[in-house]
Amino acid sequence: MRNFLSVFGVVILTTGIASAQIYYPMHIGDRWVQQSDTMYGAYNPVIFTKTILTTDSINGKEYFQTYQKISGGATGHWSTWIRKDSTGVIMGGFGDSATGPTTPINPTLLLFPKEAVDSGYEWDFYSAVMGGHYHYLSEGNIGTVTVPAGTFNNCYRARLIVDTTLGSVTDTTRIGYYYYAPDVGEIRNQTVYPANQVMNLRLTSYKIGIEESQTPKSAIQNPKLKLSQNPFAQSTIISYFMPSNSNSLLTIYDVTGKLVKTLVNEKQSSGTHNITLNAGTLSSGIYFVILTTDKHKLTKKLVVMK
Repeated sequence: MRNFLSVFGVVILTTGIASAQIYYPMHIGDRWVQQSDTMYGAYNPVIFTKTILTTDSINGKEYFQTYQKISGGATGHWSTWIRKDSTGVIMGGFGDSATGPTTPINPTLLLFPKEAVDSGYEWDFYSAVMGGHYHYLSEGNIGTVTVPAGTFNNCYRARLIVDTTLGSVTDTTRIGYYYYAPDVGEIRNQTVYPANQVMNLRLTSYKIGIEESQTPKSAIQNPKLKLSQNPFAQSTIISYFMPSNSNSLLTIYDVTGKLVKTLVNEKQSSGTHNITLNAGTLSSGIYFVILTTDKHKLTKKLVVMK
């Protein structure tokens, strides 16, 4: 499973905070789907799905949990915890599932320094969690790239060589080329394994921009949104505070951005309102509760575990 960690959703191009946000957006609810018709050189369609589930604190720093899943001709799933700072993109944790415990990485990995977007820039790191020694070479801006999800301009490409060592023997396990588009992230991944076995992942769909909002502690007069139980199996109470009379829209969306339920759609008075949400026909998984008023929009992640 760990051989896939560099295949989808880990390679990130960055020239510091601003460019990292352009070439690798990070919002709770963001979702990318890539597909390849071949796996290890044979016809074996696979789908890679990556979803940003939530934020977690690791050693006092906030990280985005990115859940990655393989389906189709191969299966597997894991989570990585990634954040950005002035030095680049940092990996601080690893887990074997969406809900399993986080294994902190100490010291953290500087996956991609801020200079990584510069053509010709090279960088290395070793990670037992990710299965070997990683050597990157930035090939800079390569212009326009077309994949099933669309045509993207100002794309960047990076080359990756992964070596693993067993005893005194070091083998190159794969060579990959990763393509990134502004405001979208990774759109293509061409990986060559030993014996010229090729996998060509291409972006087929994506959803960017559902972000869990936080109410500042000082903003006492702002609306508030809370859940009595989360995760839950049968029911939970959605509680929200309205500082003034307002039109209120309370909705449930799944991780693909599809509207699942509309719980409230009316003008409401100021004060606290409570709505019971029954799991009912909801499948186990990640959802988002979104409260929209005349002046504010709040989002909370909701986990159904039956």
